[in-house]
Amino acid sequence: MHISMKLLDIFFAITLSVTTAVLPVSAAETMAGLLNVHIHGAIENSGSIEVKLLSNQQQYDEQSPPYRECSQPADTQGAQCVFSDLPYGDYAIFAYHDKNSDRDLNVNYFGIPIERLAISNVNLETNEDPTFDDSKFSFNSQHAQVFLNLQ
Repeated sequence: MHISMKLLDIFFAITLSVTTAVLPVSAAETMAGLLNVHIHGAIENSGSIEVKLLSNQQQYDEQSPPYRECSQPADTQGAQCVFSDLPYGDYAIFAYHDKNSDRDLNVNYFGIPIERLAISNVNLETNEDPTFDDSKFSFNSQHAQVFLNLQ
């Protein structure tokens, strides 16, 4: 009888540790998802579409690297970037058509961009100096899509 109680204790200890190991994985799965970003509005098929996913004001101000990045060949039909295992939270998207493939948004003498760009939640015709708060959106879905038109 004493031996079977020890076996029973070992069985429960193993079962408890396996159950505990499984719970955080399923919890983590519900706290992250997949984000498809669709970019439209490239006028030509040269260069690439650069997409930067930003999670705070410092990244938005280019004081620290973007949270995630994606680069796709430019296509007049558009480009798509997929960010998988993305934790739920607030993000902003900055995208531009890098026509000359120099990995920079080129500007003219006055600092005005000469390559088309898009920022999430911002109409650049009416807001020339958006902030992270202006641009952010809440991501809290297992699968979401964002559509942006280069301006």
